[in-house]
Amino acid sequence: MFKKGDYVLATKYPDGDPGDPWAIGFYDEERNGRHFIVDYKGEQFRAGGYRRVGKITPEFAAWLLYASPVLEKSPPGTVDIWGMMTPRSRGEYEE
Repeated sequence: MFKKGDYVLATKYPDGDPGDPWAIGFYDEERNGRHFIVDYKGEQFRAGGYRRVGKITPEFAAWLLYASPVLEKSPPGTVDIWGMMTPRSRGEYEE
């Protein structure tokens, strides 16, 4: 489903709450149902991996990083990063 090097968003839990651990980086591998994401130097973001991963565009990543200070302060359960995504943010452009 994912190839090594794909640009992705990963969240620790499937609900996409930005108050929980999440990362934007490059897909590395899947082990035991966990997805491992690395930075540009090839270093893992989280030793335990992530449960949910999706491809994203650099533009969506830039917006998400810009908005992250506000998103991360939102009350638990009020924001879903995955719910904010559109086909365009995943790189699915209409011809």
